[in-house]
Amino acid sequence: MSMNVLIKSLLSAILAIALFSPPIFAMENDKYKQIISLIEQQNIETAFAELKKVQESEKKLSAEALLLFGKLYIELERPSKAFSFFEKTLFASTQRDATAKAGMAISQIMLGNKVKAKKYAKEALNGDRDSVEAKIAYASAFEDELSLDEIDKLFLSAMKASGGSTFAGRRYVEALLRKNKVAKAESILKKTLIENSIDAPSLVIYSDIHWLKGKVEAAIRYRTDAENEFRKAGNFIKADQMVAWLNFEAVSELDKIEQKTVVPKIQDEELDTKPVVLISPTIVEQIETTPITSKPGRKAFEPLEKPEDVLIDTDKGYFTGSGTIVGSGKYILTNKHVIENMNYVMVRNGLGETRAVKSIVEAKNDDLAILELEKAFPSEYSFSIEEFQNIQTGEEIFVMGYPMASTFGSFHPTITTGIVSNAKGFGEMEGEFQITAKVNPGNSGGPIFDKQGAIVGVATGGIDKKVILDEDGFIPDGINYGVSTERILRFLKENQKTKKSSYQYDAATLYKYMRSAVVFIVAQE
Repeated sequence: MSMNVLIKSLLSAILAIALFSPPIFAMENDKYKQIISLIEQQNIETAFAELKKVQESEKKLSAEALLLFGKLYIELERPSKAFSFFEKTLFASTQRDATAKAGMAISQIMLGNKVKAKKYAKEALNGDRDSVEAKIAYASAFEDELSLDEIDKLFLSAMKASGGSTFAGRRYVEALLRKNKVAKAESILKKTLIENSIDAPSLVIYSDIHWLKGKVEAAIRYRTDAENEFRKAGNFIKADQMVAWLNFEAVSELDKIEQKTVVPKIQDEELDTKPVVLISPTIVEQIETTPITSKPGRKAFEPLEKPEDVLIDTDKGYFTGSGTIVGSGKYILTNKHVIENMNYVMVRNGLGETRAVKSIVEAKNDDLAILELEKAFPSEYSFSIEEFQNIQTGEEIFVMGYPMASTFGSFHPTITTGIVSNAKGFGEMEGEFQITAKVNPGNSGGPIFDKQGAIVGVATGGIDKKVILDEDGFIPDGINYGVSTERILRFLKENQKTKKSSYQYDAATLYKYMRSAVVFIVAQE
């Protein structure tokens, strides 16, 4: 198995562990300044101890202490706890409102609640348009809506005001990477490090860039350097995260899971005679005429603060992908290539809930598969047949999935937007269609939605960007593919049903309502 199919650290891990770094606001207390410096150096354990020591003689936490506790909990990947400290800051001092609301926005981004994140980010920037944290929170929350020029302006302004910190520059680089602007991201990162001293978080991003470009040895070298820098700073939590990344990527020896069951598969030749028991009239209510709805037809669920573990045998390589919960919660729809030739599969949905796979059905002629779960998800998470619709060229679409998730640390799916650019696939292939939304490794098998929240296809991949990067020096954008609803329904042996809805989702709202149904898939031989 190629190293490039292993879990990559780029998007969700970067966001989850370091999106809101040290504060850039002024504090009169020298002890607080020392703690800020410790956080800047990623020395979380010592910063935590010093902050507690400062507050020992105080009857209640000051606004500054509340802010720093919030930022420390962000670093410890506990956004719910962080949010509570930022929220308490609002009642402790009105002078820190912009910084507190920026922290609240970042906490909500980490929790996957983009609607709330936008609200707090907007309030933060309106409260203080010179605030570095507010600018970064706003650019992060509204990243899908802002033009690249607007994002550039916000981040460059934040970088200028950040003094000797690499914080704003790193956040700018991460935003550029999410937009596939690799060359520009690398240029900004180099500029940031020239103007400031190099630090461990920047080394991690350098590792991500080289991994994305297929330069595996360089990526591992930068990750190793980052681990050493974290240990020098006394941040053993982050240092251990680097070791975990290196061990997973190198498939080094780690503890094995005690037991695992080989997943039985139905052979291709059986598909013509053995129906896929997925969604039938006995499970799904028959809808000949569905009333027009003007509100979301689904329920939104809050994610777990800590995701359930995904158990794998770390002696073996693994493949990751995405999928959608269907069939009243009993099944997962995904790509065949995600689980092909694999004997052990686990899934985790966007709320952090994990399930093992009991059996697999693979399509004979299409890149599709159905995974039967040992224990069903709640039926409210599931999509039914009438929620699969056709799509036309030019229509707006959304892709959800788990591109390049890092060592299973993040359980929040990502969302990208685009349009259907061609009703046919590569080489005018029937059963596929072209989309402009970004599809990266790990997105395969994830759902493609229309503006009404219906599934219109399954993301199946794109052209080999690494080959073009090596040959032409750029990463092509907007050439990705999906399997059509027609082929999906043929595989499921179901007929098209009609569902009418006047409600239209934006990206943030769709993410909120659909994340419970989108799963992260890990498969092993």
